[in-house]
Amino acid sequence: QAHNTVTTMRAEFYTTFVLRLQRVVRKFLSRTRVQKRRDAVLNVQSTAATNIQRLWRGYQGRVRASMVRIRRSIATLQRKENRYTALLSRVLAGYKGRSRAVSYTHLRAHETPEHLVCRLLLEKKKHQI
Repeated sequence: QAHNTVTTMRAEFYTTFVLRLQRVVRKFLSRTRVQKRRDAVLNVQSTAATNIQRLWRGYQGRVRASMVRIRRSIATLQRKENRYTALLSRVLAGYKGRSRAVSYTHLRAHETPEHLVCRLLLEKKKHQI
């Protein structure tokens, strides 16, 4: 009977030991699974944040590049406009100059005494050469 008691006690000890060991292993496995899920969620969130940042920065870069192209186009158009404005001014000035041209005798009719002296001196100089 003592042998039965020892055997029974030994069986109970092993049973409780095994149950405790199972409980510890289950807890460890459960904590490991929960930690893996947390890491997966954080990884997904981190990846999503990285993707959002990447897309946003790409969009900003494209907008900046577009603005640079637009500014260059505007500058080119302004240079062309300035050239055409200058050309138009020259053409208009030439037209006005030609339309207001008067004859030499007309100019002499309105000649002042100072102009007369200058003209005579120039003619005298011309004849000396």
